[in-house]
Amino acid sequence: MTFFEELKYRGVIKDISSPDLEDKLNNESLTFYLGTDPTADSLHIGHYASFVTAKRLKDAGHHPYLLVGGGTGLIGDPRPTKERAMISKEAVNKNFEGIKNQVQRLFGFDVVNNYDWIKDINTLDFLRDYVEKHSSRQEWTHQSVVPCCFDWFNIKEMSLYPDLGCNKNMFAILAFFYIGMPSIC
Repeated sequence: MTFFEELKYRGVIKDISSPDLEDKLNNESLTFYLGTDPTADSLHIGHYASFVTAKRLKDAGHHPYLLVGGGTGLIGDPRPTKERAMISKEAVNKNFEGIKNQVQRLFGFDVVNNYDWIKDINTLDFLRDYVEKHSSRQEWTHQSVVPCCFDWFNIKEMSLYPDLGCNKNMFAILAFFYIGMPSIC
């Protein structure tokens, strides 16, 4: 039985997005990641299935990375029912270290923290370099919020910074000319 057939037999693979995947899983060494949020300082049963599957892939010669959302974990997690409680930087770091130590000891995965590469991005650079190129002027929706343009959301948030000289009138003018829509959000 090939590695791909074993994964399919175990119910890990149902559908594939590329016909090349079977050959790559059987004959190449792929690098992949799985992600988790640092909401606790220890692994729990909810991690089990994905971590065991990643361990099988590792044992078959593939290279897993655990991506811990230390940066994104600092901003909460919108859900249809309620927001997850904010966690302090100290707690997020403690949780990251706990998860990292367990994962390295139990599974031997490389562990990375997205906080390391997003911590130095300031608001203006983020809006200019990332939002504008990836989600600007597209409908931004989430089940727990009213549909709203992502640009609109960011201009509104920018109005919270009085040191930028952005007051309510400036916000309305920027929103109208930048987005071309009235204040509806």
